[in-house]
Amino acid sequence: MREFRFRLEGLLRIRKVEEDRCLGRLRRHQCAVSDALERKRQLESERGRTLESLRRLESGTLEMEEVLRHRRYLVALENRGREVDAEVIRRRYEMQGVQREAEKAVRERQLVERLQERQREDHDVEELRREVRELDEIAGVSFVRAGAAEDAEMGDETI
Repeated sequence: MREFRFRLEGLLRIRKVEEDRCLGRLRRHQCAVSDALERKRQLESERGRTLESLRRLESGTLEMEEVLRHRRYLVALENRGREVDAEVIRRRYEMQGVQREAEKAVRERQLVERLQERQREDHDVEELRREVRELDEIAGVSFVRAGAAEDAEMGDETI
């Protein structure tokens, strides 16, 4: 039986490499979004602590400079929070593009793999047909030889 050889094996390898590359990029983008969300969570936590500190200051003797410093820090935290929100939106948008690329790479790899499987099945069917033809030929030759031997035996008996 001849061994199956997929002529597009090189293309399949290229598709797998491309898929791996796209999935790697997707994982990096997912990590970047997660990191940005973690920074946002930390900023919100810091803002909460600063607000609590400001409340404590306001309940005691007010030092105007200290209150102003806390308020400026809160404004800076809110500005940084908006920047991180914009970064999260941008990274999610980028991630969607990378995700579409990854999905396309997966589909292209699967397409080549389905072609490979169909060609393998066709190869197996053709090999089976070839083997059946060979066996039929062997059976035919055996039948002819058996018939010739039988005729020879009958010819010997008539003499």
